[in-house]
Amino acid sequence: MRLFKKKNKNSLKKNPIINYFNTKLLEIEFQNKYCAIYDRLEKNKDLYSKYLNQEPILTICMPAYNGQNDIVRALESILMQETTYKYKIWIFDDCSTDNTLKIAKAYKEKYPDIFEIFENEKNECGKTVGYKIYNSVKTKYWMNVDQDDYWLSKDKMQRFLDFLESHPDYTMASSNIIVKGNNVFHKVYNGDEKCITVTFDEYPVPKGILMQTSATMYRNVFTKEDLDLINSYKGKEEEPAIWGDTFRNIYALSKGKCHYENSIDSVYTWTESGTWSKLNEGQQEFYNLEQMYLLINFFKKPEHKKQMKLCAQYYLKRTDKKIHMLNEEELKKLEKFKKVLNNAI
Repeated sequence: MRLFKKKNKNSLKKNPIINYFNTKLLEIEFQNKYCAIYDRLEKNKDLYSKYLNQEPILTICMPAYNGQNDIVRALESILMQETTYKYKIWIFDDCSTDNTLKIAKAYKEKYPDIFEIFENEKNECGKTVGYKIYNSVKTKYWMNVDQDDYWLSKDKMQRFLDFLESHPDYTMASSNIIVKGNNVFHKVYNGDEKCITVTFDEYPVPKGILMQTSATMYRNVFTKEDLDLINSYKGKEEEPAIWGDTFRNIYALSKGKCHYENSIDSVYTWTESGTWSKLNEGQQEFYNLEQMYLLINFFKKPEHKKQMKLCAQYYLKRTDKKIHMLNEEELKKLEKFKKVLNNAI
């Protein structure tokens, strides 16, 4: 919920964030369309006072690097939310060389109670942000929203928090998304179901529903024991086990269930330079294989280990079909994975 002084259209046009960074008209329209929230707040002082006295329940984490052309759209799509819950936005800047950090600081200046900025002393290619998020977030719920993704619906936050608050056995809430890349838009999931429950033994196979990073909210279920284990992987051979949204999803599902809504309320921006998209098809299958293989030893419970083995064996078959696309290092690892997994069948 945007709980700041109401802006009129003229003041929006003079907004230094929008003017200085030449933001597209869409971001201005976000603010104009939903500034009626302020009218309702001014008429309901009790709601406004109650909100200000709350402790934040959600932390939205945004890794950032050279995102000056996209980050405003992402932030405005969060700030347009109509919600009764209090939240924070944390921006992790990885030594951007453009105006990304200036934009972040401008938002921090305007909304000091919502924004917090974390600056790396040197560029770390995003490799440490996961550790920082997992160890620092103390709110009941958290999200990871990428700087070039954005939300479409103004009730996404309220809807997900309402569900998770009333369903303590669920550790995730996610939704269908639109993928935007090369001016082409498509849905990720094309089923007819309105809502789906996903469990640990159904992800990432056999259901294979993509719970994309920016569309997913997590219950904060990290234990000290698990954080110690995650931190011990830093810089080690096992580190790929805990990379990205696949790990976040699998970890959350090891603690509960996922509520998946077949509604389009988020946009995932696909770029050829992305960590995933720059890999060829064989390397993408190998990436999944390696992560599932390494996660076998991450988990302690036999049922979790069994599911990771099944997933690793699934991706081993898919990798074998594209083996000619792997490099020498990947081929060596593949032989190791085969010996272990074939013995596990």
